[in-house]
Amino acid sequence: MFEALLDAGDPSIFAWVRGDEDVPAEFQGPVLDMIKDFHINQI
Repeated sequence: MFEALLDAGDPSIFAWVRGDEDVPAEFQGPVLDMIKDFHINQI
């Protein structure tokens, strides 16, 4: 799953973490959830 996120590219990941764009179903999962939780807890 992590490798798939890397293939998505930084701009997409950043937009998903910020909530600017909906996360496509193929990238939804525990890895992205951990990244989003880390981002929220660091603010």
